[in-house]
Parts: sequence; C-alpha cells; structure tokens
Amino acid sequence: MAKSTKVSIEPIETATGTVTIRAIKGSSLICHRFGESAKKRMEDKQSKKGRQAREVRDPEKEFKESLYIISENPKKYGFPTAGIKKAIVQAHSFSEGVTKILIKGALHVPGDLLEIKGDGPHQRTDIVRLSGRGRPADFRYRGEFFNWEITVPIIYNARAISAEQIVNLINIAGFHVGIGDWRPGSPDSPGPHGMFMLKGGIADDEEA
Repeated sequence: MAKSTKVSIEPIETATGTVTIRAIKGSSLICHRFGESAKKRMEDKQSKKGRQAREVRDPEKEFKESLYIISENPKKYGFPTAGIKKAIVQAHSFSEGVTKILIKGALHVPGDLLEIKGDGPHQRTDIVRLSGRGRPADFRYRGEFFNWEITVPIIYNARAISAEQIVNLINIAGFHVGIGDWRPGSPDSPGPHGMFMLKGGIADDEEA
C-alpha cells in the first residue's frame, strides 16, 4: 500500500504599501509612447507602399505624442506601471535567492499610469540609427524629465517575498535596469537614462 504524502500549502499573506523612486543624479527619464505618427510610419513600411514623397515631420507633435497624459487640466504626465514592474522583475538577474517567476507572481504594481513629478517635460531631439540595410539615421523627438520621482503602489505576498527583499530589488532595478528610453537594461540601445533609487523605504498600509 502506497504511503500518502501530506501537502502543506501556506495561505497568502497580502500586504500593500507605497514606495517613491527618484532619479539618480544626472539621469533623466525619457518617455517614448508609441504615438499615431510612429504607428503610421510603421504601417506604411509594413504595407510596402510605393516610394512616396516623405511626409514633413512635425517635431512638436511627435514630442507631445511621446508623452503619457494622465489629465489635461491640470496637465499631469505619467509612466506605465508595466514598465516599472518589468524593471523590478529584470533585477532578478543581479540578485541571489529570488527567481524571475517568484517576483512576477509575488509582487504587483497596480494601476495603469503613475504620475511623474519633476522638471519637465522638455523636448529632446536625438539622431538614432535604424535597423536594416545601411542602418540609416533618423530623428527622434521625445519628452524628457529631469530631477524626477514617481510614487509607486505595491501589493505583495509577504510569505513569498519580504519588504527588505523588495527594497533591495528596487534599488538594483534602478541601477542595473532603469525605465524609459536609453536605460541601462535596454536590449537595443542601452544608456545612462531612467536610472533611479528608492527614496526612503516602504510605507506600509494596513494588510489587505
């Protein structure tokens, strides 16, 4: 007769709180929402339309389209929660004792956009190299924030990951990964932008 195996599944201990991330000195945040102008250029390229007269670029329009707008009045700009969560998850590569799967499942950043507080947005103009034959150059017009900070709500399973581990992961994410364009962890164009550090610790709410 086979012996039965007792399986013990611990209950979830949900905790909520907030953290504030702020720019590492000199590291601006570059936003790059995929605006209508960029979508049209991609659609034209993928549909293989015949060679046409190049549309006149509107830097001001493209700059505005690169921004995530929370509200019009008063004007508030945001950054996607998905980008912040992704940075924290990527921090597992520089940590010991936690896995990518554990972070993905045990920690969440609720909401859609989180307000960026800081100096900006300012219009930034860069020359970039595109993929493909000859790697042609092109211009990018994007919104840039200096001396920025973002308050981030978090919800996590305290039985799976501790507040101390989260603090360390966020600081690691800020240094090694970053958020926005030209961040250290960008697979295509790594750079020194979007780097951050934790301002204080976790401000715990009551357990959910």
